[in-house]
Amino acid sequence: MNAISGNGTYSVGSCNGNPVKWTGTSAGAALPLIYSSGWAQAVNTDGTVIIGIEYDSSFNTHTVLWQSGVSPSFIQNLPSNVIAVNGHAVSGNGSIVVGGDLLSGTCNGGFSWTAGGGVVLLPYPPGQMCSTGGANVISTDGTKIGSTYEQGGSGWNIAYVYNVTTGGTTTLLPGGENSSSVGAMSADGSIVGGNGNIQGPWISTNLGTPQLLGLTLGSLGADLTGITLQYITGMSGNGKVVVGTCHDSGNNYVGWIAVLP
Repeated sequence: MNAISGNGTYSVGSCNGNPVKWTGTSAGAALPLIYSSGWAQAVNTDGTVIIGIEYDSSFNTHTVLWQSGVSPSFIQNLPSNVIAVNGHAVSGNGSIVVGGDLLSGTCNGGFSWTAGGGVVLLPYPPGQMCSTGGANVISTDGTKIGSTYEQGGSGWNIAYVYNVTTGGTTTLLPGGENSSSVGAMSADGSIVGGNGNIQGPWISTNLGTPQLLGLTLGSLGADLTGITLQYITGMSGNGKVVVGTCHDSGNNYVGWIAVLP
């Protein structure tokens, strides 16, 4: 499974190369395909809008939109300099899709999409102009988007949050790190969870300096002996329950869940 709806009722993912939607604990229902294979990537709050990826016969990827009562459709009418888009997340009401795009002649970037406005490229922090990941998360109301940029052509990605209302950007990089990415965001966008290349996952509150999750959990009495935290992959609407992956004492790749005060 790749995502769960904000109301906790619906989950989406894939099974045997087909996009699937699960309701509660019932058996999954395959979503209709335009081509022949793909997966569901994200779902809105009430489960009425799902986005995903499908492959065409030449193995090119296309972002597909499933809406209740409507046949699936692709995100189309791309700007002339955009070759393809991969949707990663959707707003609470399903009206805004964000993700990464492949730009002709330059490099990748982040985008947002609405039915009325089409695909719009996201701005970078001042002086930056490239990304290898694009946007990964969006707040429920669609006003805050978590994305990455490539720092000065160095190959290292840096996480940032774009505020749609103000047009401002805030970079999120823990001290001692050379790279960061966004992995999760609370419903209102006030809490962001991300991952560092050197020191692992971190949490930023109100877009403040990211705090390393391992140190935070240790200060709360958690015993992390033998455990190497790897990634934050999701969080609850209030940002207090965080999930991700780690290596345990046997070097097994397993999941974890943390409850923060």
